[in-house]
Amino acid sequence: MAATRKHGVSEQSIYRWRNKYAEMEVSDVRELKRVKDENMRLKKLLAERNLEVEIMKEIQAKKWEPPRKARHCRFKGSMQHHHLVYLQE
Repeated sequence: MAATRKHGVSEQSIYRWRNKYAEMEVSDVRELKRVKDENMRLKKLLAERNLEVEIMKEIQAKKWEPPRKARHCRFKGSMQHHHLVYLQE
């Protein structure tokens, strides 16, 4: 087929497309493509939302120790500062 050579597509692909889309009108094929694109976009949004939910769950599950005031060490005479400590379970 000249069309396959012209567009660099195998004849097998042409037959497969013909079997898949033979009974569809051009408008049907366009609508199918639009629906597939929308579906892909929605799947991406859902995956991003699920990732955000998992991150929020992880953050919520972590325990944070509040900062303590500096205290004087009796034995060394130096100040020890305690900072916000992140505790993992």
